[in-house]
Amino acid sequence: MIEDLKEGTILPPVVIGIVTDANKYKKVKKGEITCEQLITDDAMEQLSIIDGMQRTTALMKAVSEKEEVNQRELRVEYWISDNSNSLLYRMLILNTGQVPWNVRRQIEIVFSGIVKEIKENVAGIEVFEIDDSAKRSKGGQYQADGLVELFLAFGARTWKINTKEKLTDEFTRHDFLQSSGETDLVRLFCEVLKCMVQMDILLDAKYKKKEENSGGKKKKVL
Repeated sequence: MIEDLKEGTILPPVVIGIVTDANKYKKVKKGEITCEQLITDDAMEQLSIIDGMQRTTALMKAVSEKEEVNQRELRVEYWISDNSNSLLYRMLILNTGQVPWNVRRQIEIVFSGIVKEIKENVAGIEVFEIDDSAKRSKGGQYQADGLVELFLAFGARTWKINTKEKLTDEFTRHDFLQSSGETDLVRLFCEVLKCMVQMDILLDAKYKKKEENSGGKKKKVL
């Protein structure tokens, strides 16, 4: 695909999902503002690649090898919603099984909107993404892909999801979609996550205090 792009191949459209607030969503439906006006620097984290991850990766590689590719026009379609739930099913269907990057990076890119909502709505949480060099050192710190897996398991009403295999499972998709339709799944998940984060922080503080009181020495268990 990279060589084809360098030779001038025309790609199918890349589909971008945009989550915006209810007020802007109504204005878009009425034609008062355009899709392009929704894409500001502040809104970049609300964008997700719904379809076209492999094409995007190939395009970036082609541009790095031949600058002329960057001057060509690319068709982009926008799917707009005022609720991230309505885009989740499309993300699962169109992106599962496409692994232009490793699975962790794919998860973080596809579900970046969900990760952003978690950051905004769960007090005390600190989220590390794949390009961050930081590692968990205290309570309340989590990897973004781990939170997404937890969210998917929560939506599918199961205790664990193998993201590499089970995201394509029809039963998982059906249950996940059903849950999304019944309630504001992201909001409900954030409420549960708040409790988990608070408990994690409290247990971490208690453990560290116990270590300090014992002089920082751990007892050897035989």
